[in-house]
Amino acid sequence: MEREEVEFKETLRLNLFTNKVAAGLAEKAAREIVAFMNTQGGKIIVGVADDGQLLGIDADIASFATATKPGTEDDFRLYIDHAVRDRLGMEYLGYVHVRFETLAT
Repeated sequence: MEREEVEFKETLRLNLFTNKVAAGLAEKAAREIVAFMNTQGGKIIVGVADDGQLLGIDADIASFATATKPGTEDDFRLYIDHAVRDRLGMEYLGYVHVRFETLAT
């Protein structure tokens, strides 16, 4: 469940209703990162709905695909790095740790 130090995000790049990339989602995540930096810290868990339903990040990763290559976790990691760097500043990259987890179903 969400709590003061845990925030769920369904997606970080793809609007799940329109199935289109939405830059505003990264902006919202950047604001959450700033909020965590101004308190005791916390975790943003991407691929989970507010009610705790696991959605995964496959749609976000697939949104990086091109005609010549599929999207990858590295693409997603770079997207997060760029979002932090562009919105908060390069000096804050060291405070953001990206980790990918696989859950057995």
